[in-house]
Amino acid sequence: RKGHFLTEGGLEYLNKIKKVIPIIKEGKSSILKDIIIETERLYTYFCLIKNAVHKISNGVSQRDAAIKISGSGATCLVFNGEDLIFPSKSHLEPIDNDMVVNNALHTYFESELSKENIKLEKNDVIAIGSGDNPQKARLATLNAALTLI
Repeated sequence: RKGHFLTEGGLEYLNKIKKVIPIIKEGKSSILKDIIIETERLYTYFCLIKNAVHKISNGVSQRDAAIKISGSGATCLVFNGEDLIFPSKSHLEPIDNDMVVNNALHTYFESELSKENIKLEKNDVIAIGSGDNPQKARLATLNAALTLI
């Protein structure tokens, strides 16, 4: 048999990553327009990173990781148990209303996750990556997510 394949150790590692990042899915730019700077001519993907709040500060590292692989950028949202919020340097700071994502966007993410039987839990992070084609957007999202594991 020719080609590349994962070893048993590689498969175990991949399964561990899939537990931490259980979904990566194309996003609807029209719905994400409130949190993506330029939605026209851009494709978006999002993924969920389980229990990753302790690894994020303000999202700049994730944005940089997306740009390094020719993505247009990345945005992260943190679930605090009630709301999806933009990350801040200290998750202990009181939440400013400007940091809270609107209900329509929150509902969109919960709906997309529930289609895959995934529940948003406290301390989860959603990474949203963008690119000028679907492949770059997906890779930008994944690269941003990998900074959190």
